[in-house]
Amino acid sequence: MKLGYPLRLLCALGLLGYACLGLAHPEHHHQHHHQPPASSEETAQGVRLVDRPLIDQHQRERRLPDDLLGDEPVVVGFVYTTCTTVCPVISAIMAKARDRLASDGIDARLLSITVDPLRDTPQRMAEMASRYEADEYWNWVTGTPDDIEAVLRGFRVYSANVEEHQPVIMVGLKGHWLRFYGFADPLQIVAGVKRLQQEPEAKLAALPAGRREMQP
Repeated sequence: MKLGYPLRLLCALGLLGYACLGLAHPEHHHQHHHQPPASSEETAQGVRLVDRPLIDQHQRERRLPDDLLGDEPVVVGFVYTTCTTVCPVISAIMAKARDRLASDGIDARLLSITVDPLRDTPQRMAEMASRYEADEYWNWVTGTPDDIEAVLRGFRVYSANVEEHQPVIMVGLKGHWLRFYGFADPLQIVAGVKRLQQEPEAKLAALPAGRREMQP
């Protein structure tokens, strides 16, 4: 781990206060225009894993769920690279949760999906992946506008206006999902992962499961 990483992470988390200020001023280009909701959690209903070709930060084609999800828990964030307020906080929360999961001996995957495929090339996603020291288990993906829209609709996070997409982090395991709105504490994310891991199979089976949807 690079020496400057803790400082960068703290700075990113510190953007929370700046984000709330920036959100109040619509003249800011590429900023979220509405103050994000207070952090809350729910069991995600109706998640569909839409099988479309996506491109990761290494310019490899990856698909849901086979290439990007596995048997491990997954933490999913929705961001765009020109965002300077909410998205860095979301990514910093994910990085912090990753570190805590690793320290607790929990193998997990992370997935960052762009909401702005027109601008977010694989090269830009690679720059963001490098900024947060993403390893092989943290994929940053983009794709065509149609494919990204289908995937985002499957997760039920699509917004026609990039700047107004809601700050959301999702946690999934074995087709079952939790959704965290707003700026969740990284420990909330970790607790969500552990809760899904600890739920007996019978109780997991009673939760709404994500469906896989095959599309060309």
